[in-house]
Amino acid sequence: MVRYETPQPGNPHKLTIRQHLLPRKTIERFCGPDGRVHIQFVQTSKVARHRPNSELFCAMRAWDQKAEACLGKSIEDAFQAIAERLCAGTLDSLSPDMHAPVTEMYLLWRHRCLRARNPLPDLKVVGITGDPTLDRDRQERLEAGGVMFVKPDGTWPGRMMAGISLRRDIDLDWMGGAHAMRWRIWGARDSEFLVPDAFIDQPVLPVSPTICLVSTDADAMLELPQVARLNRAAVEASNRYWFSRSPDRCPILRATSNQF
Repeated sequence: MVRYETPQPGNPHKLTIRQHLLPRKTIERFCGPDGRVHIQFVQTSKVARHRPNSELFCAMRAWDQKAEACLGKSIEDAFQAIAERLCAGTLDSLSPDMHAPVTEMYLLWRHRCLRARNPLPDLKVVGITGDPTLDRDRQERLEAGGVMFVKPDGTWPGRMMAGISLRRDIDLDWMGGAHAMRWRIWGARDSEFLVPDAFIDQPVLPVSPTICLVSTDADAMLELPQVARLNRAAVEASNRYWFSRSPDRCPILRATSNQF
């Protein structure tokens, strides 16, 4: 496993260390009265309750500050503006200009999760000698300003390569057909959705315990059996864990029967 590089004591340049995979605002909507979400771990079947700022929901400095504060923030802000209207009940269906921001958020979540599972190590740059005067403070100042650099030992930080790869991978998916994705609003009636740690291959984007966006043909209000079927897909998509506001309100279709 690639270990992340810790900042100077006190993190004077305010670099983001805990980088959320799914936006923190989305996770907060799934919190119970205690300000935590219910966690179900896949391999051990253990349960826990975590706050939205938990390391469990984050990569640890897996990409650089520019990818976090510029690319990530711009995509998240555009998506959350739509999500807030959905949660307020002022949006019944997505307008044509809303599909692109939702698609970008889905792709950002997807590729953040893939990169977090496979962080990039620092790369030795052939033919370039690092500047011995580029101390830790100057490196952090440069990164905070969105500037890339080679370390004094002649290596290029893996998180900077990861930042480039996030933008590249999103663009490749976009050009490969994602630009044509159209999203519909699915609501849960008398039950709630659960959220996997990643929907890598399924075009589903959670918004709240009772709202999710799905790339499909029509908006829909799902009855309990339909919610159970989608929750089963979420469980099967989970790598390490899934979470919910209240597991008692999240029906899950059994894998071996038509029961939940």
